[in-house]
Amino acid sequence: MKHRFLIALLFFTFFLGSAGIVSACTCIRSRVGVSEKERVESAKDDADAIFVGRVIKIIKERDRHGGLTGGYYAVFQVSESWKGPQSKILRVSTSYQCCMCGYGFSKGKDYLVYAYFAESVNAHKKMLDTSICTRTRELNDPQVEIDRQYLGFRRTGARK
Repeated sequence: MKHRFLIALLFFTFFLGSAGIVSACTCIRSRVGVSEKERVESAKDDADAIFVGRVIKIIKERDRHGGLTGGYYAVFQVSESWKGPQSKILRVSTSYQCCMCGYGFSKGKDYLVYAYFAESVNAHKKMLDTSICTRTRELNDPQVEIDRQYLGFRRTGARK
Protein backbone atom coordinates (compact mmCIF):
# COMPACT_ATOMS: atom_id res chain seq x y z
CA MET A 1 0.00 0.00 0.00
CA LYS A 2 2.88 2.32 0.81
CA HIS A 3 4.36 1.79 -2.67
CA ARG A 4 1.11 2.69 -4.38
CA PHE A 5 0.92 5.90 -2.39
CA LEU A 6 4.52 6.79 -3.31
CA ILE A 7 3.91 6.02 -6.99
CA ALA A 8 0.73 8.12 -6.98
CA LEU A 9 2.57 10.96 -5.22
CA LEU A 10 5.44 10.84 -7.74
CA PHE A 11 2.99 10.69 -10.63
CA PHE A 12 1.05 13.69 -9.31
CA THR A 13 4.26 15.65 -8.58
CA PHE A 14 5.60 14.96 -12.08
CA PHE A 15 2.47 16.29 -13.79
CA LEU A 16 2.10 19.23 -11.42
CA GLY A 17 5.79 20.12 -11.79
CA SER A 18 5.74 19.87 -15.58
CA ALA A 19 2.71 22.16 -15.92
CA GLY A 20 4.99 25.22 -16.01
CA ILE A 21 6.70 24.09 -19.20
CA VAL A 22 3.57 23.23 -21.15
CA SER A 23 2.52 25.78 -23.74
CA ALA A 24 -0.69 26.09 -25.70
CA CYS A 25 1.22 27.83 -28.47
CA THR A 26 1.10 25.91 -31.73
CA CYS A 27 3.32 26.80 -34.63
CA ILE A 28 2.63 25.63 -38.16
CA ARG A 29 5.46 23.28 -39.05
CA SER A 30 7.06 22.87 -42.46
CA ARG A 31 6.18 19.93 -44.64
CA VAL A 32 8.22 16.77 -44.33
CA GLY A 33 10.89 16.50 -46.99
CA VAL A 34 11.55 20.25 -47.24
CA SER A 35 15.27 21.03 -47.12
CA GLU A 36 16.78 23.44 -44.62
CA LYS A 37 17.76 25.70 -47.52
CA GLU A 38 14.12 25.87 -48.68
CA ARG A 39 12.95 26.63 -45.12
CA VAL A 40 15.43 29.49 -44.76
CA GLU A 41 14.58 30.87 -48.20
CA SER A 42 10.85 30.72 -47.40
CA ALA A 43 11.39 32.46 -44.04
CA LYS A 44 13.51 35.11 -45.79
CA ASP A 45 10.76 35.74 -48.35
CA ASP A 46 8.07 35.99 -45.65
CA ALA A 47 9.96 38.13 -43.10
CA ASP A 48 9.85 41.92 -43.20
CA ALA A 49 13.20 42.19 -41.37
CA ILE A 50 16.09 39.82 -40.71
CA PHE A 51 19.03 41.01 -38.65
CA VAL A 52 21.58 40.20 -35.97
CA GLY A 53 21.47 42.43 -32.94
CA ARG A 54 22.17 42.73 -29.23
CA VAL A 55 19.29 43.46 -26.86
CA ILE A 56 20.17 46.75 -25.17
CA LYS A 57 16.84 47.38 -23.46
CA ILE A 58 13.58 45.62 -22.59
CA ILE A 59 10.47 47.82 -22.33
CA LYS A 60 7.15 46.42 -21.05
CA GLU A 61 4.26 47.59 -23.22
CA ARG A 62 1.43 49.53 -21.54
CA ASP A 63 -2.10 50.28 -22.67
CA ARG A 64 -3.71 53.76 -22.81
CA HIS A 65 -4.48 53.60 -19.09
CA GLY A 66 -0.95 52.64 -18.05
CA GLY A 67 -1.70 48.95 -17.46
CA LEU A 68 0.58 46.21 -18.72
CA THR A 69 -0.57 44.60 -21.96
CA GLY A 70 1.36 41.34 -21.73
CA GLY A 71 3.76 42.42 -24.44
CA TYR A 72 7.16 44.02 -24.44
CA TYR A 73 9.67 45.58 -26.78
CA ALA A 74 13.22 44.36 -27.15
CA VAL A 75 15.43 47.21 -28.34
CA PHE A 76 18.31 45.94 -30.49
CA GLN A 77 21.63 47.41 -31.51
CA VAL A 78 21.91 45.99 -35.04
CA SER A 79 25.25 44.63 -36.24
CA GLU A 80 24.18 42.80 -39.44
CA SER A 81 21.10 43.04 -41.62
CA TRP A 82 19.78 40.92 -44.47
CA LYS A 83 16.39 42.54 -44.95
CA GLY A 84 14.24 45.37 -43.64
CA PRO A 85 14.85 48.78 -42.08
CA GLN A 86 18.45 50.00 -42.25
CA SER A 87 18.87 51.31 -38.75
CA LYS A 88 21.45 50.86 -36.02
CA ILE A 89 18.62 50.56 -33.48
CA LEU A 90 15.47 48.47 -34.01
CA ARG A 91 12.58 47.83 -31.67
CA VAL A 92 10.79 44.47 -31.90
CA SER A 93 7.64 43.57 -29.99
CA THR A 94 6.76 40.15 -28.58
CA SER A 95 4.64 38.73 -25.77
CA TYR A 96 5.54 37.49 -22.31
CA GLN A 97 2.10 36.16 -21.38
CA CYS A 98 1.42 32.45 -21.19
CA CYS A 99 0.44 30.78 -24.42
CA MET A 100 0.98 33.83 -26.66
CA CYS A 101 4.09 32.36 -28.33
CA GLY A 102 6.30 35.32 -27.44
CA TYR A 103 10.07 35.07 -27.69
CA GLY A 104 11.99 35.38 -24.41
CA PHE A 105 14.71 37.91 -25.15
CA SER A 106 17.34 38.73 -22.53
CA LYS A 107 19.16 42.02 -22.20
CA GLY A 108 22.81 41.82 -23.28
CA LYS A 109 22.40 38.75 -25.49
CA ASP A 110 22.80 38.59 -29.28
CA TYR A 111 20.11 37.18 -31.58
CA LEU A 112 19.37 36.42 -35.20
CA VAL A 113 15.89 37.92 -35.55
CA TYR A 114 13.20 37.23 -38.15
CA ALA A 115 10.55 39.91 -37.65
CA TYR A 116 7.22 40.76 -39.28
CA PHE A 117 5.19 43.96 -39.37
CA ALA A 118 2.12 43.76 -37.12
CA GLU A 119 -0.36 46.23 -35.64
CA SER A 120 0.76 47.72 -32.32
CA VAL A 121 -1.71 47.21 -29.46
CA ASN A 122 -1.74 50.78 -28.18
CA ALA A 123 -0.32 52.89 -30.99
CA HIS A 124 -2.44 51.51 -33.85
CA LYS A 125 0.57 51.51 -36.13
CA LYS A 126 2.66 48.79 -37.68
CA MET A 127 5.81 47.71 -35.92
CA LEU A 128 8.17 44.75 -36.05
CA ASP A 129 7.06 41.67 -34.11
CA THR A 130 8.46 38.16 -33.58
CA SER A 131 7.59 34.96 -31.75
CA ILE A 132 8.87 31.46 -31.02
CA CYS A 133 7.21 30.37 -34.27
CA THR A 134 9.81 32.20 -36.35
CA ARG A 135 13.43 31.23 -37.00
CA THR A 136 14.55 33.81 -34.39
CA ARG A 137 17.36 32.29 -32.33
CA GLU A 138 20.02 33.28 -29.83
CA LEU A 139 23.26 33.81 -31.76
CA ASN A 140 25.05 30.87 -30.10
CA ASP A 141 22.39 28.41 -31.37
CA PRO A 142 23.96 26.07 -33.99
CA GLN A 143 20.92 26.66 -36.25
CA VAL A 144 22.11 30.26 -36.80
CA GLU A 145 25.12 29.14 -38.84
CA ILE A 146 22.82 27.16 -41.13
CA ASP A 147 20.60 30.22 -41.59
CA ARG A 148 23.59 32.47 -42.29
CA GLN A 149 24.80 30.04 -44.95
CA TYR A 150 21.51 30.29 -46.84
CA LEU A 151 20.60 33.93 -46.19
CA GLY A 152 23.22 35.15 -48.64
CA PHE A 153 24.38 38.76 -48.98
CA ARG A 154 24.05 40.86 -45.84
CA ARG A 155 24.41 44.52 -45.03
CA THR A 156 26.77 45.26 -42.15
CA GLY A 157 26.94 48.40 -40.07
CA ALA A 158 23.30 49.37 -40.54
CA ARG A 159 22.79 53.14 -40.60
CA LYS A 160 20.34 55.34 -38.69
